[in-house]
Amino acid sequence: MKVKVYYPSGTNKVITGKFLGCFMDRGVLMTVGFELTEACRIGTRCLQSGDVLVIDPRAVCFDLENEKVIYNGRDHYAALPKEMRKFMDDNPQWPDLLELGKTMK
Repeated sequence: MKVKVYYPSGTNKVITGKFLGCFMDRGVLMTVGFELTEACRIGTRCLQSGDVLVIDPRAVCFDLENEKVIYNGRDHYAALPKEMRKFMDDNPQWPDLLELGKTMK
């Protein structure tokens, strides 16, 4: 699947891969994972097909092929680490400020 990942920093990235789901540690959501099916560059890192990309659990992942949100960090608020919940509390407009905000409601 082709997915656009929106990060709270304001950056976004299109990746192609398989959604692996949420990774928890003792009931706390630590990260969200994708197994890449195409190589991509994230910052200075070059990732290959088969690599697992872990993303910020506050992010939003939008399936470009089916035009639907497959992961929204705000939906997992209670499982987020304390510092990430604070970010969500301090930024109530996230992720509604995204260009796909209407799709997410």
